[in-house]
Amino acid sequence: MTNKVLSDLVVKRSGVRSLALLALTMDANAERFILIDRRSLTVLHAGIRPPSKVAKVLMPQELATGHYCIVGIADDDGVYDCKFTDGLMLELVDANTVNMSQ
Repeated sequence: MTNKVLSDLVVKRSGVRSLALLALTMDANAERFILIDRRSLTVLHAGIRPPSKVAKVLMPQELATGHYCIVGIADDDGVYDCKFTDGLMLELVDANTVNMSQ
């Protein structure tokens, strides 16, 4: 039987904070992106393209355990068709060490 108090202490001392990372390299013609939970069609995050063209968003760890996401990009002018990818699983990362520079 595992000692719960000891287990909690080990986890807290290690400092690992697991989260899911969306790192989206955006097309030069796309100004906006959206992240949707495919199970409920809830918008989880919507944002604009950063100058680096790589949008990074930390989300709950659950999104790195299954193919629960729909990610889309769109342009503001409506010149290009929007593009969506279904069934995306985000990357599991340690929030303390992940590089969030954009």
